[in-house]
Amino acid sequence: LIAKSAGNTGGSITSPGKGWNLLAVGGTDDHNTVGWGDDTMYASSAYINPASPNGDREKPEIVAPATNITAISSGNTPLTRSGTSYAAPQVAGLAALLIDRDSTLSAWPEASRAILMASATHNIVGPTGIPTGQELRDGAGAINAAFADDIAQNRNTSPTTPCEESCWWGSGTSGVPEGDYLYRYFNASAGQY
Repeated sequence: LIAKSAGNTGGSITSPGKGWNLLAVGGTDDHNTVGWGDDTMYASSAYINPASPNGDREKPEIVAPATNITAISSGNTPLTRSGTSYAAPQVAGLAALLIDRDSTLSAWPEASRAILMASATHNIVGPTGIPTGQELRDGAGAINAAFADDIAQNRNTSPTTPCEESCWWGSGTSGVPEGDYLYRYFNASAGQY
């Protein structure tokens, strides 16, 4: 799994963030509070979707905090900066933690990507989910590490037995021809993720 900063253009996604097989990460401003209620998008976070034949590309796919991030610089001194370059490592680190939770994910970057996006339940702006044809500044939403961890712990390998809680499938997915379908089942109640 490759996580790439979306860019700080306030408009178009920067390359190689436009690539099909990498996760472009936009930025949020959490206003240095614990609660989610006041979170906004980082003003410079790139979000304009790249052109595609079917108009079905959504970038960034996910967002993470990008404002006033303190890290250790050379010389072992704290440095506080802002930008999507500070959001992308958080997503890469979360992906590494998911792989640590279930090492099978190391061979399936597409499953790690799906878990990260499915667990991005913190919607910053616009509609929830990823409706086609809209410029969603926050993609699927902001990362939710606790929910991603819950999903990574529950792997289902049955094509017919439904999941009773958040889970991911990790077998029987190879050899599906392009344009064909792969069915997996889950049970959910209203209001449940």
